Amino acid sequence: MTINKCLSVCSDKLYAGVEYGRECWCGNALNYGGSGGTTQAANVTGTQCNKLCPGDNTQYCGAGLRLNLYILRTDAVVRAVANAIVRLDRV
Repeated sequence: MTINKCLSVCSDKLYAGVEYGRECWCGNALNYGGSGGTTQAANVTGTQCNKLCPGDNTQYCGAGLRLNLYILRTDAVVRAVANAIVRLDRV
């Protein structure tokens, strides 16, 4: 996995994320409230996303329970919040 590969796979979605070094997630919505059985999460420092991407060891691809989130399209509505839940589909 690399960041660019994940962004390419998710190109038809609003959001993409890499997690645990090897997982790519895609979605069109963000769940900020922790509803639907999910636990509300907090934004973390970049140093907590410390798993190297297996396809490019110069990039970091999240970590365990840590997702690097990318906004793919400018029509995505972005809200500034201190806490966020991201619910995306694994690809």
